Amino acid sequence: MRHEKISAKDRCQDANIDILSLKTQHFQSAPSTPDIPSSVGVMIVASYIMLLGSFAVTMVGSRSTALALSICFFFLGMYLLIPAIFLRIESRQLRRPSLSSFLEIGMQTYAGHMSGKDALAQILVVPVLLTGAAIVMGIMAIKVL
Repeated sequence: MRHEKISAKDRCQDANIDILSLKTQHFQSAPSTPDIPSSVGVMIVASYIMLLGSFAVTMVGSRSTALALSICFFFLGMYLLIPAIFLRIESRQLRRPSLSSFLEIGMQTYAGHMSGKDALAQILVVPVLLTGAAIVMGIMAIKVL
């Protein structure tokens, strides 16, 4: 049989797939972070907002830096909006753990089990250290000027 003559119906029949069941089947999205509490996401958002806030307080002195900072705020919004959309389309039946139970129980990763404190440190190390570095650089810039 030539390629042009094979239809989607023929391919489904050859593979024993019922086309009607595929059309009526309800698909649900898989949870992206079922074992991480939502308060960790709030901490991530807060640390990035603090990072850009420290830039705004210490480094904005002209229109060009204000423009650069507004572009940074735009990218931060997009950076945080995409995961927020993914989390909104998840099933509402998902019960995330509280922060206290997360810190107590921990989480399972590909490399093995991590304690909650280790996982939280690994999640927040980049935004918190960047914020601290921006604050230190801002203080140094103010002292020099």
